Amino acid sequence: MAIAVHSIGVHLAENTIDNLARAEELGVTREFIERKVGFEQLRRRGSEETVVSMCCAAAEDLLAKSPIDLGQIDFVSVCTHHPDMYIPHMSARVHGALKLSKDCATYDVGLACSGYVYSLVMAKSFMEAQGLKHGLVFTSDPYSDAVDQTTRNEDIFASDAATVTYLAEDGVFDIGRGTFHTFGEMGDALIHTHDDYLRMDGFGIYTFALRNVPPNIEECLKANGLEQEDVDCFVLHQANKYIVDCLQKRMKLRPEACPFLANRHGNTSSSTIPIELCRFFESNENNLMLTGFGAGLSIASVPLRRK
Repeated sequence: MAIAVHSIGVHLAENTIDNLARAEELGVTREFIERKVGFEQLRRRGSEETVVSMCCAAAEDLLAKSPIDLGQIDFVSVCTHHPDMYIPHMSARVHGALKLSKDCATYDVGLACSGYVYSLVMAKSFMEAQGLKHGLVFTSDPYSDAVDQTTRNEDIFASDAATVTYLAEDGVFDIGRGTFHTFGEMGDALIHTHDDYLRMDGFGIYTFALRNVPPNIEECLKANGLEQEDVDCFVLHQANKYIVDCLQKRMKLRPEACPFLANRHGNTSSSTIPIELCRFFESNENNLMLTGFGAGLSIASVPLRRK
């Protein structure tokens, strides 16, 4: 049987930042935040929160939702661009913190906004090839520390969160065939070097997304034998409200088929898509298209189909 998405746990960092209350400080209006940026609130990690601790908190949320036997877990991955340390890898640290069996494969995924889609497809392929049955796919990218909080461009959207997706043969959503595009020559549009803050060319990212995300999705639809009308909801990376709304209009989708849902927690990098996905386990939507886009620059799409 194929590996599928079973359930998802989420942890939002402990500190809440009210963007609307600090609109004047940021040099913008409340209307600009509500209609363009979309992030009315952000989440920022506390002094004791780390990549590993947030992953473990997401695992606690998962266990509260699903009766999972951690003793059966035989695969763990962690997607992050901002690890707590370089050695050992974060998935090994999470493995140790959760006291998992030694009979467990672990690796990290060094991607940001497209990282969840990559992580899902890689985990499915790896697990099926190796005969693994129970996997935990984590995202945890607390990158608010990487932004210059004295400027508006990055500080207005950067949020911290972690998620974990439980993969198993008795899951709810089958994972389809992914489509991946890389634009390495454009990488400086979103860059974080060792000796500087995260820097983003906002207009460059906007232009990149509008030009390149729809063709990536179209290619993914064709690769999976789908038409746009077959998809109940397009679950996009929540870069900001303006970009999501513009993509919805560019692809001529109904607003409810391409929603912006991150107004209360901000842009959490690789965690935005799995946070959104939580709402679909009890919904009537059967076919979803996940699309992450951003740092790299890169785009990744994959469909999920309810079993």
